[in-house]
Amino acid sequence: MPLASLLAQRGPLQPDVVNAAQDQAGVLRLISGFSDAPLPVVVGGIISIFLGVIGMIFISLVVYAGYNWITARGNSEKIEAAKDTIRQAIWGVILTFAAYSIGYFLLQSYFAYLESASPGAAFGTP
Repeated sequence: MPLASLLAQRGPLQPDVVNAAQDQAGVLRLISGFSDAPLPVVVGGIISIFLGVIGMIFISLVVYAGYNWITARGNSEKIEAAKDTIRQAIWGVILTFAAYSIGYFLLQSYFAYLESASPGAAFGTP
């Protein structure tokens, strides 16, 4: 039974919902190559891969726009299109970095709050 349909059921979490979530987390760990790593490490690895891909896309867009600018031969429309591509790539990287920074700050603040409220609770230890 898919996890989404299990979570759609009302009431407290049933054991089958918890088991399905753990099974899907295990599949995620196996796919990502972090089979023995805890879930936060797996998610951190996936985020790192995602940010690396974003960086490669940014570099590719800047090189592409630079090539278009150089080969524009004075055509103002092509030059403006290349400038717009560079501008949009820069904004994309800025927004990605801002989203990552905000998420990192919120999670660190949340875990610090949990740790101060009940030591060990942030990481599931009693």
